[in-house]
Amino acid sequence: MFLGQVGLALAAKHLNPRQSLLSLSVAAMGPDLLHVLLAGAHLESVSLLNDASGLFPVAHDIVGYSHSLVSVGVMSGIVMVLNKKGRWWASLLMGHWVLDALMYRHDLPIWMDGSGLKIGASLLSHPMACVLVEGGLFATGLWLYRRGFTGSYKIKPRFWVGMMIIMGLFLGSVLSTPQTAQDLIGYGPLLLVMPLLMGVIDTQRPLTYDSLTGLHRNPK
Repeated sequence: MFLGQVGLALAAKHLNPRQSLLSLSVAAMGPDLLHVLLAGAHLESVSLLNDASGLFPVAHDIVGYSHSLVSVGVMSGIVMVLNKKGRWWASLLMGHWVLDALMYRHDLPIWMDGSGLKIGASLLSHPMACVLVEGGLFATGLWLYRRGFTGSYKIKPRFWVGMMIIMGLFLGSVLSTPQTAQDLIGYGPLLLVMPLLMGVIDTQRPLTYDSLTGLHRNPK
């Protein structure tokens, strides 16, 4: 589920206006984006849980490289070493893991090899609680983003269109249930839509910002 991750990126934007939404959203969704790549390379896998209740009935069979506590901690440490402002990205990476720990059905691994302790509060099995947490994080991030830029410039319609698209995709993922393992493949490209939308929103901003590569855009 990605709505809460978008909310975390929007909230981080409020705390550090010079950081691009593109880079913040990539960090917030980093483990999921990495999983898409690793699943395509057959290094990680998920499967359907036919008898699971609630939302997104999926068993995360092999996700230790992208989603384990150790791997996310290593990724967070790397971005902090590579970039002096990497603490924002590191915080979002860890925030992703904490959010997954609330959502997963006791199959979020601690170790990269997937052995040993696995955790998860199973909110995916409780749709109302899941939607409240995800929606609450998104609403909070949206409010902070809007509050942080009041008076600095007018937020253009493309921002609200982007947020409506994200809400629509979230509702679609909540209301639809994958029937086969093949259906799960479609969620990969869906995740890529989020950073792309954030990149489009970034183009409206008159301020310079630190991009994913550390470059700067000149103010208009």
